[in-house]
Amino acid sequence: KKAAIDAAFHQVLTNGQPVNLDKQPYTSYWGKELIVNLRIVPQKTKDGRITGMVIVVDDVTAEARAEALQTAVYHIAQAADQAASLDDLFPAIHEIIKTVLPADNFYFALYDETADLIRFPYFTNEKVFTPWPSRQPNKGWTELILRQGVSQLVDEERHQTMTERGEMEYLGLRAAVWLGVPLIVGTRTIGVMAVLHYQDPHAY
Repeated sequence: KKAAIDAAFHQVLTNGQPVNLDKQPYTSYWGKELIVNLRIVPQKTKDGRITGMVIVVDDVTAEARAEALQTAVYHIAQAADQAASLDDLFPAIHEIIKTVLPADNFYFALYDETADLIRFPYFTNEKVFTPWPSRQPNKGWTELILRQGVSQLVDEERHQTMTERGEMEYLGLRAAVWLGVPLIVGTRTIGVMAVLHYQDPHAY
């Protein structure tokens, strides 16, 4: 938020008082995206002239992300309570997930035990413009989560290793990273919620 920081500098120069800016996006010297609190303190001569400023940067990335996740979980529970149908719930959850993760590529998969089919009732993808058709379980990451009921974070190296061993197959376009979590009712895994990123292997 460069405009906010520029305005803070102007405020310090104008009134000579320290300014605090909380939870600002900040890119470190090494290119890491952080969330920081900034304190800008003017340096003055004895007659009150401002000769410079000291900027204190406090990295609050972990705290800010934990707070955002807690808020997201609350909003998801709220959406689940208020949604009239799954057709209303799925896009509501997607919008909430986008507040904490890159989620342009996102889907829900539900397992139909009677028909032995995986269905995709909600699907959005920047490279695929039609929803995935229902399919019988195969050697995909969605299926692995359905079998094990455990979240999976998959980068290209892990996928390549398991594919070479015959444990996985490419069932769609290659992604730099894929993250899936089980949807569990009681003790049964009934589906999967997943996000993927085609460019950034560190997105999740």
